[in-house]
Amino acid sequence: IRAATLQDKKLIGTANVIHVARKTIVLSCEIRNDKDKLIATGLFTYFAHPDVIRFLGDDRFYREQMALLCREAALCGIPLEMNLLGVWSKRNYPDRRFWELAAEAGCKAVLGWDAHAPEHLRKPREEALLRSWAAELGLDLLDQVKLQTF
Repeated sequence: IRAATLQDKKLIGTANVIHVARKTIVLSCEIRNDKDKLIATGLFTYFAHPDVIRFLGDDRFYREQMALLCREAALCGIPLEMNLLGVWSKRNYPDRRFWELAAEAGCKAVLGWDAHAPEHLRKPREEALLRSWAAELGLDLLDQVKLQTF
């Protein structure tokens, strides 16, 4: 897996991709801007840690903007990643506010380990926490996703 820059239709972000049999498979993406427009391209398997933004401003503004992203993801059928790295390393994500909005929008979700080392693959407490959030909020937590190719 390697990072690649996506510059399609003037939309820029970072994607985690693998190349198999001359096809590029997009595993996940992390977008710096125009998140709702990028989701609509249909190029992505899921949207990686969409709640990574550490927003400390007006909560109403945060909720409006993140609700737009969630509605677009739900409309396009793109799952959103609940990131375990953020839990076990005590980062500002996953952000429960975001996941409440995702549930309200009817988003699907996937768990992402974001493993930078083999020992990061087994985090049962963190996985249980995010699974409980998904259940409490009524999020459809997917066990499998269909890889998108382009």
